[in-house]
Amino acid sequence: MTYVIGDVHGEYEMLLELVDIIPKKSRIIFVGDVIDRGSGSKKVLEYIKTNKFECVMGNHEFMMINAVKIFLKHDKYEIYWSSYPWFNYGGKEALISFGININYPSNKISEKEREILKNVLKFLETLPLYLELNLTKNNLPVVISHAFIGEHWHRKDDKKIIEEVALWNTKMPYRECKIFNIFGHTPHEDVLEIYNCVDVDTGCGFGKKLSAYCVESGEVLSVNKAKSKTIFGNIKKLF
Repeated sequence: MTYVIGDVHGEYEMLLELVDIIPKKSRIIFVGDVIDRGSGSKKVLEYIKTNKFECVMGNHEFMMINAVKIFLKHDKYEIYWSSYPWFNYGGKEALISFGININYPSNKISEKEREILKNVLKFLETLPLYLELNLTKNNLPVVISHAFIGEHWHRKDDKKIIEEVALWNTKMPYRECKIFNIFGHTPHEDVLEIYNCVDVDTGCGFGKKLSAYCVESGEVLSVNKAKSKTIFGNIKKLF
């Protein structure tokens, strides 16, 4: 079975609880935005990497890559982390989880901290913009991305366009697409199925649920931060 997990946003303990109720030996895929906001970004990335789970890139991974690259490049100047927009969108919590001193400018962080950041970059840069699975759903190919890309699938070979859409698109499906697109990025109270697409972001990182969607069966599993190991099965179908 294949389970797709919504935006984790550094909520490591919730992730462990969710994986614990997913059937063993299942294929697990993440829709990106596994870092930032929560206190466990480092542990989440290590968990994904250690278990060789699949993950696409989210806009938060993209923002971290760009911020860290610039930060490390300009080590001759006193550039503070707080000057980066990413820092205020959960980046602060991510840096703290990696043991980075966020009060120092770039030319004063230690070599150990530099190596930590370089290793994080090395992993994040391997994440693809989307994954096309060897599965079909409703007679359509299944594609995993961070944001909804179904309307732009015919332009998937245009890296510039597909990057913009896969990372930042906040529009929801309004008609049938040529793929069964499972994505996150835009949170809803429950997993949302609309026009052969599924949004699995249920607000984890904002005090809400973390959810997983089974591609083959349509089953939904969720854990609620306020109720440890509570199992839900809610999916809201619009069309």
